[in-house]
Amino acid sequence: MSNRNGSLMNETNDIGTEAKLHASDKNNGYSTYQKESGSLNRGQFRQYQINMRYKQIQIELFVSILLGTGVCTVFWGMAPQAVLLFWAITVISLVGVRSLFIYHRSDDDKPEDILAWGDFYTTCAALSGMCWCSIGIIAELYGSSETQQFTILILECISLTAYISMQSSPPAIAAFVLPTLLPNGLWLLLQEGSMARTLGAVALITIWMMVTSSRVMRDVLLKSLSLSSHNTELIHKLVFSRESAEKATQFAEKINTKLQDEIRERQRAEEQLKASNQELGAILDNMQDIVFQTDVDGKILWTTPSVRDILGYKNKEVLDKNIKDYYFEGNDYYRFKKELHENNGIVHNFITRLISKEGTGIWISVNCHRKYDDNHEVIGLEGSIRDITMLKKAQDDLFTEKENAQVTLASIADGVIRTSPDGTIEYMNSAAEKSVGVKYKDYAGKPLMEIFNIVDEKTLKKPPDPSRLSVEEGKSVMLPGYLQLIHPFYNEKLSVEVIASPIRDSDNGITGTVVVFHDVTESRSLGKMTYLATHDSLTELINRREFERRTSQALDNARSSKENHALCYIDLDNFKVINDTCGHLAGDELLKQLTSRFNTVVRTSDTIARIGGDEFGILLDGCSMDWAYKLAERIRLLLEDFRFVWDNKVFHIGASIGLVSINENSGKISDVLSAADSACYVAKQNGGNRVHTYEDNDKELVEHQGQMQWVQKIHTALEENRFRLFFQKIEKLKKMGGEDQKIHGEVLLRMLDENDQLIGPDSFIPAAERYNLMPAIDHWVVDNTLRFLADNIEKLHNKLDKCCINLSGQSLSDDRLMSFIIEQIYKRKIPGHLLCFEITETAVIANLNAATGMIAKLRDMGCHFALDDFGVGLSSFAYLSNLAIDYLKVDGSFVKKMMHNNTDLEMVRAINQIGHTMNVKTIAEFVENEETLRTVRDIGVDYAQGYAISKPCALEIALLKNADKKSVNDSLRGTVTYLKISSQDA
Repeated sequence: MSNRNGSLMNETNDIGTEAKLHASDKNNGYSTYQKESGSLNRGQFRQYQINMRYKQIQIELFVSILLGTGVCTVFWGMAPQAVLLFWAITVISLVGVRSLFIYHRSDDDKPEDILAWGDFYTTCAALSGMCWCSIGIIAELYGSSETQQFTILILECISLTAYISMQSSPPAIAAFVLPTLLPNGLWLLLQEGSMARTLGAVALITIWMMVTSSRVMRDVLLKSLSLSSHNTELIHKLVFSRESAEKATQFAEKINTKLQDEIRERQRAEEQLKASNQELGAILDNMQDIVFQTDVDGKILWTTPSVRDILGYKNKEVLDKNIKDYYFEGNDYYRFKKELHENNGIVHNFITRLISKEGTGIWISVNCHRKYDDNHEVIGLEGSIRDITMLKKAQDDLFTEKENAQVTLASIADGVIRTSPDGTIEYMNSAAEKSVGVKYKDYAGKPLMEIFNIVDEKTLKKPPDPSRLSVEEGKSVMLPGYLQLIHPFYNEKLSVEVIASPIRDSDNGITGTVVVFHDVTESRSLGKMTYLATHDSLTELINRREFERRTSQALDNARSSKENHALCYIDLDNFKVINDTCGHLAGDELLKQLTSRFNTVVRTSDTIARIGGDEFGILLDGCSMDWAYKLAERIRLLLEDFRFVWDNKVFHIGASIGLVSINENSGKISDVLSAADSACYVAKQNGGNRVHTYEDNDKELVEHQGQMQWVQKIHTALEENRFRLFFQKIEKLKKMGGEDQKIHGEVLLRMLDENDQLIGPDSFIPAAERYNLMPAIDHWVVDNTLRFLADNIEKLHNKLDKCCINLSGQSLSDDRLMSFIIEQIYKRKIPGHLLCFEITETAVIANLNAATGMIAKLRDMGCHFALDDFGVGLSSFAYLSNLAIDYLKVDGSFVKKMMHNNTDLEMVRAINQIGHTMNVKTIAEFVENEETLRTVRDIGVDYAQGYAISKPCALEIALLKNADKKSVNDSLRGTVTYLKISSQDA
């Protein structure tokens, strides 16, 4: 027992040793704690710092390697690679040296060795900081401004990593952060651009915050360790007292039979023991911290009554329970065990949360150590638990408030300057620095009006100092008048409002002022911004949005007052020609000139707007339709007579004008605009350069609206796959003996309506062409045709000669469709010689470059081309020689009338002759009877297509009619209705 007591006393004395700190640390804050209940000596504190850094060496090494690799990757193509590799090796080596030095430290190191370690570690930190600083030089020499800004962010990241590792050592963190950030931060502050200066300022603020907070963290840690040591000493004293009492009792029992004076001595000892127990009980009962003991498995053996004050449990409720069951976060217990192991059985200031009886988490700080028996075997733990919930909340609140204040001041657009009571500058946010043109660090402590260059806009005189004015009046003041803030370096003047408010302490005394100035330049130019939002920037006419708003007001007026108005929708006829020929600058100039001419015709009460690229709208206020039509005619004649000159070229333009009435019976604004657009479309379709008035029973408008209804039907048919493929054979008229009779024909398109009735292409193709839906239809036709050919390629191998597919003019300029065709031919492995693409003559002329490019690409894949509807274009023969085609299809309008019209007959003969001269085979369309068939054969036409040869029928029936029934049904994919309709048509 004596050995055990002696070891406990020695261990207690070792932990609670109090010594005076070295005089050189006086300025670092150690002297504050010498006056309190003892403090750790420098060696012990250094030993604790070693333990902390030992836990973070892997993270520090990993982050250094990661950031070093990232820096090398960014600069690899900019800076010399040898320099980057040398830099990276140096940085990682220095971190490695520090890591190895920490790793091989020992708890048995002598105090002088530990202090020398601190100096060595600080030197290594300074060298590492210089190495990291050098990457800023590399960025300046070889990188761009963005790279330099990236570099300062990397340096701030590595500084934050170092701060986490060195936060309890101000010399080490200063040795690393100052060479790392200070040179680069100062250099950025000297650069042009707000971003560079902002990053420089952030770097300097980061240095200040790290060094300052490191001092605070060191002081807090030292105090916590001192208090922990004091508590541990007290625990050992209490344990020693209890064991001494037990020893006294045993000794009294042994001498009970001895002399009476020894009995009296024992009584006296018992009285002392009782007093000691009472004193110990009073101490334990009044302790705010929980003192506890556990066995080696964590079962609670003993605890003080304060467990009820902190966690809400009675002593008997926690005895024999495992302490790990009270951890709020299960992982924290294993983290505690790990720290206990790594620190050789001692834990100082372990922060975690325990579960209270109410189920809430209580923040606590644990200080404990292992207990050993006489054989130095671990028998449990003993220590203390302190409630730090309020401290934790205060720290979190303080941090949040500080962050909120910093972020708020840094992010607000208003300039904020804090001054002392005498008007000298104590703080400036970034907005204020930018506006006044100076940095806070350069003018801290200087008078406010030395940098705050504000003048009255009218008199150009300086107003009084707002900070002094606020102090004198003891309230918030706003400087009167229209003030301007003049930038010292840029020729820039901001209109500002200035408000100064006093800052008061708890005794209502004024400790300074806050001067806030708000930029009102934008609000004063709000009228101009409103104008820009409602007007076209090119013509300065009102834009479409504002025109619709005014038209809506006219509709409301027509309904309320039954007054009539009118709306003109104007579309320039030849504007695209000018744009394509002379460029957009010429087009813009034309629109400006037309705008000035419009203003000479319309009344001042009328509204003119540019509602599209070459589209204008005129709202005629309080105007009858007769007068509106006369005005529209005047505008049309004005544009017809107008001559636009550009680069010595003269252009004639015209206008298609749609006119609609706005009255009490008009529908919504969308109905009015749609009616005007439809009327304008009819005017353009009828040749342009005319005025068309909208009427409800207008056949042309009804037709146009019908086309618009077809648009939705086409979309629905595409979505529901209600298009069907038909096939019409093309017969060779002169067959050689023994020649295989392979099928040559054209794929045709039909649509199924909602009742599964077939609809011919004449019903929906015009609408598809008008609203640019042909590329989508052509895509469907190509996809389904090629899929059918691919699925039946073996059956069609010796049966099919050519499968002709029509492509619209809109599809010729669609690169996506072209890519899709090539992709599908390759993907489905379809021989190119089986495909022949038909394009119309008018489409080729309109898209000559696109057509020639498409023909060249597909012919390289083995595909053939036919020029459809030949003879109806104006430039047929001129363009024919430029196209690499295989077939020439004579337009059916000539073939149908050739038996009764000699001119059409000679036209067919001429087209056939020219085709043969150019080694192109000819095809006659619309051969509907035997007489026509004989005539085209006599003329020498190579192929014929029409009812005299074959009627169109379903693609599957036309090409698979000799196949078994199962093959046809599989090809049709269960489309029973389609098969029935197709069979009837056939």
